[in-house]
Amino acid sequence: MPALFLFFMAYVDGPMLTRTVVLSTDDPEILNQRPTKVKLLDDGSFLIATRQSVYHFEPDGRKRLTFGRQGQGPNEYQAITAAVWDGRQYWVSDGPSYSMTRVDNDGVQVKREPVFLWNYFYHDGQLWAVNKKSVNQELKNQPNVIQELDVNTGEPLGKPFHKLATEIVNLGYNFSIHHMSADDRNIYILDQLNPEITAYDRQTRAEVRRIPLRLPYFVQAPGTVVTPRKVGLTRWKAWLKSFSRILGLARLSKGYAVLYETPHPTEPGEYSTILCMLDEDGRKSRYMVGEDWRLLGARNDEAAILTARDNEETGEFDMIVRYYR
Repeated sequence: MPALFLFFMAYVDGPMLTRTVVLSTDDPEILNQRPTKVKLLDDGSFLIATRQSVYHFEPDGRKRLTFGRQGQGPNEYQAITAAVWDGRQYWVSDGPSYSMTRVDNDGVQVKREPVFLWNYFYHDGQLWAVNKKSVNQELKNQPNVIQELDVNTGEPLGKPFHKLATEIVNLGYNFSIHHMSADDRNIYILDQLNPEITAYDRQTRAEVRRIPLRLPYFVQAPGTVVTPRKVGLTRWKAWLKSFSRILGLARLSKGYAVLYETPHPTEPGEYSTILCMLDEDGRKSRYMVGEDWRLLGARNDEAAILTARDNEETGEFDMIVRYYR
């Protein structure tokens, strides 16, 4: 069956749009810059981070709080790599300064520490982070990358867990990107290049289950890295676009939502973004193709997608959240 016909069928049999929320913002930064981190939080609100600012929206789209600007002073950031809210305070990581900042519910900086974490995930009283390795040798020496943190102090709780696959270690720290979700019992980890969810018990951190995912059109990454120095810039860019990358994971009440980008089947050098809703075993799926989507998270059986649409009245575009079932 032709690839384009299959892509068309994805719209017919794919996830169904259930509702849309328009985010109330006219801030040029969030409208003109691609958000770096997005979250659907436990209370149904939305957290969106750009390079230098954090935006918090109510479940109905009204703005709750904005803080952060470019710089190196209090509550200033150069390139935000992680952000989350735990109900009492915000946690923000800044890549260039290798720092972790805590901000209160009024947007006032509480504390900044020299700790570099790549991603945060908070659920029901527990906070986890990706302990990003800065060089390949660190990744090889300590391939366990997920760390639970004390929600009051930010101190590590126990030892890191989730050992990386050898293929990812061989490719290097630039490909060590990981997505997290959770339910009442487990935390779920999905690596950027490996379509297999690993479930861990939230209390003991013991591995519970591995769930291989059948993701339509997913192209596995090669086992060895290619560099511009070895093959030249043009061939290196083509190599980067020759395999798929997972962009987000969300736990549904019965299954999982996964957002990923994959090489377009008929247009070399182009990517397609796919939202895939899978059952508990990761085998049966419904999917659809989108453009410039970000997976915020899920509530019950609905996956929340951040995207934009044209506003015919203003001539600009709106930042919106679409829920799919």
